[in-house]
Amino acid sequence: MKSVNLNTSSVMNTRMWFRSLALATGLVTAINLIPLALPTQAAPAAPAAKEPPPRPAYALEIRDGALLHPGPGGPANLANVVDALRDLFPDCNFVLAPELANVLVMDLKLRPGNNEVEVNGHLVWPPQSIGETLTALRVAAGNRFLWRNGVAESPPPQATPQLDPATGLPAAAPPQEASSLFTLLPDPTAAQSRRAVEAFSLQDYLQSLPKQDEASLNQSLGDIENLIVETLNSMDAEVARPQIRFHPGTKLLVVIGSPEAIDVAAKIITALPGYHARSGGGGFGASSPANPPAPTPAQTAAENAFRRRYGLNPYVPAPALPQPSRPVSPQAPAPQPPGQPSNPPDVPAPATPPNTPTAPR
Repeated sequence: MKSVNLNTSSVMNTRMWFRSLALATGLVTAINLIPLALPTQAAPAAPAAKEPPPRPAYALEIRDGALLHPGPGGPANLANVVDALRDLFPDCNFVLAPELANVLVMDLKLRPGNNEVEVNGHLVWPPQSIGETLTALRVAAGNRFLWRNGVAESPPPQATPQLDPATGLPAAAPPQEASSLFTLLPDPTAAQSRRAVEAFSLQDYLQSLPKQDEASLNQSLGDIENLIVETLNSMDAEVARPQIRFHPGTKLLVVIGSPEAIDVAAKIITALPGYHARSGGGGFGASSPANPPAPTPAQTAAENAFRRRYGLNPYVPAPALPQPSRPVSPQAPAPQPPGQPSNPPDVPAPATPPNTPTAPR
């Protein structure tokens, strides 16, 4: 009996082992078949090569007062054009004087060079030379600025020239180090780069107005300023708008700007009805230059306040000039009644010279 139980137990263990083996084999097979059942995913395609942009016809193009290339555009003033030069020449530094920022540049077209430059992930084609670009830009801006390269305009002079020991002649100067700094400065010889000041007396014009209240005066002064600005814009858009200030105490209109702007303002102001120059000549109400009227204390205080505001010396009234004396003409003798002889004027006898012998009687 015992041997039979042992055989039966052995057979049962063998069956269980085969079942476990079959179960494990099926599980492994199922795991291996799972990737085959899933849908296959396509491998990511390689990014296509980015084609470089075509070479533009112009590296810098300005037309009808607008900057067309490079950049998004905008008005073609020196501030925007210099900003475009910073992108065209990324290895250089450009410094623009503040008073040149609004100078307009006329139509200009510069062709690109042979070498492209990568700036902010895209390619640009700058012009052939920076010097040629700045020279062309200066001409298109009406010669309003000067440009220089480096810190100094010219190298410092040498105290003693270096001689070549082989020939005894002055040796060639060593090549100077190229600078990446380019500075744009106002041209002092350009008329529109200079600033001047002129003052106009509006006392007679303001007194001729029908209303003397503050609102009417401000309206009249605003109309004058608008007329000056509109005339300048119609003549030449490059002329900068002048600064116009009115001083109520002295009734002076001060204009600060270029000579062209002051000339236009003078033509308009002097044509105002009732305007008369206060220079002492010609015009109704002008005082005599030989004897001007003495200013009142209120006028003197207003004049000194105006001078302190603009940093001028205090006003000192000029002394009154003496009136020229008239020559006194000799009086004619009174007429005598008819029938009476006219008495000739007494004529003094000639004096006898001293030590003169007298004749005997």
